Order: sequence, then structure tokens, then C-alpha cells
Amino acid sequence: MQRVSELNKAVQQFALARIRKQYGKLSEREQRLHLAALWLDRETMMRVFNWDPQKEGY
Repeated sequence: MQRVSELNKAVQQFALARIRKQYGKLSEREQRLHLAALWLDRETMMRVFNWDPQKEGY
């Protein structure tokens, strides 16, 4: 389980690096929202975070 957790963290770090490169300077919150949008559907993002990935260009 520890190895799976480590791999998950590595994947998230690679995804965050891509998000930073693609979108430039974002706040920590915006980076995390973009990251969450990789795993969660649009309706969940809007309901839970009040953030629309389509509107934000994701």
C-alpha cells in the first residue's frame, strides 16, 4: 500500500507540473482545482467546489 501511495503522489506531482506549464502562474487553490478536475467529473467539481472546469478552460 505504501508503494501505491508513493506512485499516486508521483503521478499527482507530474500532473501539477503539466498544469503549471500549461496555465502559468496559478494560485495554490487553482492548481489543486485543475488537478481535481483530472479525476472528478464536471458536475462534481461544480457541486463540491463551485468551480466549472469548462468555464475555467480545462
